[in-house]
Amino acid sequence: MPPSPLAPRLQRQIDGARYGASLYGFLRRKAPAMRAASERGRPAVSAVSAELAAKFGAAAESRAFRQLAGQMIAQIMRAEGFVLVDNGVRLSHDALFATGARYARPDGGRAAAAPPANMELLRRLVGALTPAELRALQALVQSRLGKR
Repeated sequence: MPPSPLAPRLQRQIDGARYGASLYGFLRRKAPAMRAASERGRPAVSAVSAELAAKFGAAAESRAFRQLAGQMIAQIMRAEGFVLVDNGVRLSHDALFATGARYARPDGGRAAAAPPANMELLRRLVGALTPAELRALQALVQSRLGKR
């Protein structure tokens, strides 16, 4: 897939960072891994974090680097046909990123992915709720999904 046109602000940031072009090229090559993570319901950055640390070393630890990587990932995921569904998703045991953004295909492609590993726990929790608690949960979920 050919690179998509970059937002002018992102292009200026890439041009201004000493590692900008190298980082963007690296992330473009990792698009299949980020797509796969997104299709499994994981933040896209989780697919490349360890490799970013290995390739860019101490530079990857700076806030500016991580922010630029996040903006690039967002651009790449949009170009891949994904939309943002959640940001600020906690990443446990990640050396670079404390949080990441989750993306999905607007046509519901994420729904076809495997259910979360903790689905049984969710079933048990929901099974223990009273009808009133279920209605409150339903309202909360609908609000979270933007259906209200």
